[in-house]
Amino acid sequence: MAKLQLTFAIDRYDHLWPLMDGRVQPEGIELRWIEVPAGIRHARMYNYEEYDLCEFALGGHIVAASRGLLLGRAIPAFPRRMFPHQFWAVRADRGIRAPQDLAGKRVGIVSYENTLQVGVRASLEHQYGLGQNAVHWVAGHRGMIGVDRVPGVALEILEKGKNLETMLLAGELDAMIVPSVIQPIIHGNPRVRGLFDDPKSEEKAYYELTRHFPIMHDVLIKHAVLEKDPWVANSLLEALKRSRQVHLLWMEQPPNLSFAWGRELLREERALLGPNRWIDGFEANLKQLELMCRYAREQGMTANVVDPASLFVPSNL
Repeated sequence: MAKLQLTFAIDRYDHLWPLMDGRVQPEGIELRWIEVPAGIRHARMYNYEEYDLCEFALGGHIVAASRGLLLGRAIPAFPRRMFPHQFWAVRADRGIRAPQDLAGKRVGIVSYENTLQVGVRASLEHQYGLGQNAVHWVAGHRGMIGVDRVPGVALEILEKGKNLETMLLAGELDAMIVPSVIQPIIHGNPRVRGLFDDPKSEEKAYYELTRHFPIMHDVLIKHAVLEKDPWVANSLLEALKRSRQVHLLWMEQPPNLSFAWGRELLREERALLGPNRWIDGFEANLKQLELMCRYAREQGMTANVVDPASLFVPSNL
């Protein structure tokens, strides 16, 4: 019997290599991989269901679920998890030496609902004692689902055509926090610098305080696929789990990694985060999902605390 052919829009992560090169194969499914930049990918899936399967923003999913949308549509596989501290870029001439110095400053972000910002705001409040209302947030847009007004929070939505990086270099922003290291930092532009000299230590301290290793993305399934072939959810989840397990085993061998001390770094990370922090599945990640939903409510993204179970296909719970 021919396998079901499905498009899968997702970034190219190392833990997907076993699935992409065929060492791991989902039962009954032949995947066609599509690489699309995250923001475009998420919007195309939300607005047009352009893909059968899609790596999707967890922040946007939580906001949508709070409004009765995208319920029971994802599988509990989480391709991207990131601590936020390594992405904080500040003007070098504004005297910003610590997170508390961001009080009253104009800080550029992708959007208020952007998933990275959940961890940013949680860190500011719970780690550094700076409430989200102390910062003037300047968002590139209102977000995929749309958060453009939060009571008590200074949130400015830019006009189309404005560019956050250009504004930072021009001095129109004091800082910028987006889900990638910006080019001026990479190229050593003297007008900007990373806020933290040692972001890894800050991220470790954040985890030790909150036990939060922020989940960025889940995997959304097209509604028509779930209706016609509901078994796809379990098949894909099991394949993604196996792919990650194969990759983790592969990383145990030092020659496979282009780091002088790759295995030692892996052991260090496991000692802090535990052996299961990269494992997919609902139960294994329930505490992290509950925390994300709670933070989303605390930060005014949602009117209520979303039940994490409502995000995922019931057979995956």
